[in-house]
Amino acid sequence: SSGTGKLESILTCIRNKDTGNIDYVLTDINTTVKDLKIVENNITIVSADELHMAKGSTSREKKSLGEVAIKGGYLHINQHQTDHFSKQFVYQKDLLSSLVFTGDLYIVSDKTPEDFLNLSDVKLEYETYGISPETNTNFSLTANTKFGGKVGGSGTCKIAPFELNFSLEFTDIPTKKISAFFSKPNVLTSATGKISGKGVLSLPTPSFTGDLSVENGSINTAGTHLSWKNCVIENLNFTSRPYHVGIGNVQLQHPISTISVVDNSSSIPETITSFLRTTLIGRHHESKIENSVKISETEIQNFSIVGGQINISDNRVSPPWNTSLINVQGQIKNIRSARSAPNSTFNFTGDIKSTAFTWDGNLSPFENAQTETYKLSMHNYPLGTFNEQLQRLSELDTSISTITFDLQSSWKDGQKHQKVNSDIFNLKPSSQTSGTALPIALLSDKNNTINLNLS
Repeated sequence: SSGTGKLESILTCIRNKDTGNIDYVLTDINTTVKDLKIVENNITIVSADELHMAKGSTSREKKSLGEVAIKGGYLHINQHQTDHFSKQFVYQKDLLSSLVFTGDLYIVSDKTPEDFLNLSDVKLEYETYGISPETNTNFSLTANTKFGGKVGGSGTCKIAPFELNFSLEFTDIPTKKISAFFSKPNVLTSATGKISGKGVLSLPTPSFTGDLSVENGSINTAGTHLSWKNCVIENLNFTSRPYHVGIGNVQLQHPISTISVVDNSSSIPETITSFLRTTLIGRHHESKIENSVKISETEIQNFSIVGGQINISDNRVSPPWNTSLINVQGQIKNIRSARSAPNSTFNFTGDIKSTAFTWDGNLSPFENAQTETYKLSMHNYPLGTFNEQLQRLSELDTSISTITFDLQSSWKDGQKHQKVNSDIFNLKPSSQTSGTALPIALLSDKNNTINLNLS
């Protein structure tokens, strides 16, 4: 530690009748310290251009810093050490009468030290008996971030034991910079984008209730990419101990994703559900309470998509078939992470090559439990989009041909079962002398329709 200063106080010495020792009491402490610097484990945790303390006191039984004002300050906070901080002052109920701090706050986490939140132009005010009697608050904070965002709000604060309930609003904070407040990774801490919100933050055990939005966000994982214009999160209820994320509604606005199908044992619908499971909804967590009844660490009542686009590359065929699902919208309901939770129901609609599709069913949102069922329907889809792939196998004229199909998929006893009902319209051979002319003539009815039922 370093710094220079001066101290003025009244010293009173009293002989203890029981022990005979001399006890001392300092009252009316007034001190000013300039160029203060406190270092711990080679890290500067507190610094200040000037620290002024007035009306402080100290004795064997009790200490009080009185009224403290810090100018040009810097405070390094490890979020996961707030419990340790609070335990230092359990019995010092009048440790601090008031505090005015101006400067910078630097908030870090042990688990992700590279992702820190740096607040500048901070003005923090605390007063034991209330700054604002009208609002019944005794704590306020305003600050800017190094990334153009703002933080502000007020609430109630107790020093001993330390307890903070802070009603705040914040704007344009990079999502990774809030990782210090989460004890486990989740979709927010793995995404890029700017997060804004409004709600109530509580410490020392972090919890938050309120609403969030993440603008211009993106997530990249192996082989997949997802970006969106805005993600609105309503009625968020987060607690760190026990870990729980409860959300009323998530709406992903205008997302664009890219997926590749490479596994011959998979399909486009299954690749999309796998993408939702691993990228969008998040990792699986599961908790236990004392009576061993399993509860969900993550619960989302409704997850919806508006105006989505999915770019697909199907590498199971040669050349790869590339297409896009556009105007995708729909929802997944009742998402719960516990293994004992029932599957989540979903329904989606959209367009592919100006052809509408519907897709509904249920899925296990956090793990591949081989319990999913779904139905995919599409009517009058142009077969010409498969020309490059079909011409390698047969001599077909698909210029005016369309297909209508219903695909049903389910699992039973660890085996996947699929059933397809389809009608192919106006499929013709490339010429009357080609090898496909006779099979097409035999399969087609009088309306030039080929009906195929496969299972």
